[in-house]
Amino acid sequence: WLEEMARLVKTFKFSKGSSLNVEKADGLTTSYLIARNQHFTILQFQYKILVVFKVLITASMLIVGSLLLVNQQLNIGQFIAAEIVIITVINSVEKLIGNLDSVYDVLTSVDKIGKISDKPIEVNGSTQFSSQEKGIAVQMKEVAFGYTDNTIEFSGLSMSILSGQKVCIAGGESKGKSTVLKLLTGAYTNFTGSIMINGLPIGNYNLESMRSEIGIMLDQQGVFNGTIWENISMGNPSIKQEQVIRLFEITGLQDYLAAQKHGLNTVLSTAGSKLSERVLRKILLIRALAGNPKLLLLEEPWQGLEDRQKRAIQQYLLEQLPHTTVMVVSNDAEFASKCDQQIVIV
Repeated sequence: WLEEMARLVKTFKFSKGSSLNVEKADGLTTSYLIARNQHFTILQFQYKILVVFKVLITASMLIVGSLLLVNQQLNIGQFIAAEIVIITVINSVEKLIGNLDSVYDVLTSVDKIGKISDKPIEVNGSTQFSSQEKGIAVQMKEVAFGYTDNTIEFSGLSMSILSGQKVCIAGGESKGKSTVLKLLTGAYTNFTGSIMINGLPIGNYNLESMRSEIGIMLDQQGVFNGTIWENISMGNPSIKQEQVIRLFEITGLQDYLAAQKHGLNTVLSTAGSKLSERVLRKILLIRALAGNPKLLLLEEPWQGLEDRQKRAIQQYLLEQLPHTTVMVVSNDAEFASKCDQQIVIV
């Protein structure tokens, strides 16, 4: 909650008369203190048991030892030796119980790590995706998908997209348009039907090699605390600076870049908190376009942009990428009329 408050500090600051941030922080702190007190109560109980244990053992040792000594069944040396052994055992038990709080912390940490390590690992195929000059062909046949067992995003979806075609995916709100793009990234495998990439089921491919040929722009993506170049190239050494500069011009972001003292080495804040929505979306679009991908999966790439920039981006996608298959989620009728296919999800 403290991290959320730090991330949305202006939201809380500008909310008139809002005390939710303090109230929720107080509630969470109180719950934490109650849990710590319960934990401390357990430790207190263990320490009390330890004290009783030491008293009983020591008293028993003295009583039994004294009786044996009086009855001359034990001499003083044996009595002292037995006392030393028993005291050593008691001290060991005391140390063990005294360190149980550390044991509990370790067990809790292991349990938390287990919740992460037990998550299913992304399944990869063995086929390496081969780089080629032409775009990627996509076929979907009777595909049905839902994020949970109780929901269905769409069912019976079929499409055939040839290499290099430009496709517009349209439809109403929450009809699964962006979900189609996510399925083509290999992010989800719990679908029915078949998804073919260049004639092979998508599950056959090594996902890392396949994604290296795909440019992706989805609403869930964002920027991280790193330079503009790092956020665009994502460490890909094949991306050329000349191409990135050209993409800045096409998207109308050259003035923003020119205004930055350090240019492409300008460090962006976490989640792009200091960037306007327009600049942020353009950076994400440039990231998707960089590196000459053979398949572009774009979700509303010109949303919120001016008409001049929108037309420039559309022209680039439709006319300057002859060897790239382009799939764009958009309800822009003008763009759809210029595409090779328009797929409407209802």
